[in-house]
Amino acid sequence: MAAAMEHFRERQVDQSYHRRRIQMVHGEVSYHLAQVLTGHGCFGTYLHKYCNQATDACAQCGTTPDTPEHAVFQCDAWHKWRTEACVYLEVDNITPENTTAIMLSSTNSWERVNSLFTRIMMCREREERRVQRGGV
Repeated sequence: MAAAMEHFRERQVDQSYHRRRIQMVHGEVSYHLAQVLTGHGCFGTYLHKYCNQATDACAQCGTTPDTPEHAVFQCDAWHKWRTEACVYLEVDNITPENTTAIMLSSTNSWERVNSLFTRIMMCREREERRVQRGGV
């Protein structure tokens, strides 16, 4: 799966042609989508490496390592949201391998996947702020 996530990132971020194509078809890459693509944000792997978090485990389910791939495609905490998005998008599953094709298939699909990722990331950010304040 790690190779698929890398392929996903390369196809959407690393090539300027694809960035221009995405912008022409559907608009800008959102803040939260950029976090998922780059791995910078409320992910255990990032927080453990750069922010002195004690572990790289997922705050929602305890899985380690908590990577962007785990956060948006695998974490059980967001299973219901992913399932709802799959029904809307008429796909069996959202994976690193099919996300690019889904997002580029239509503006509505782009917005639905972007909305899913944003919703997940906002919940993760809220949890990270709670932990930083000393919450349990």
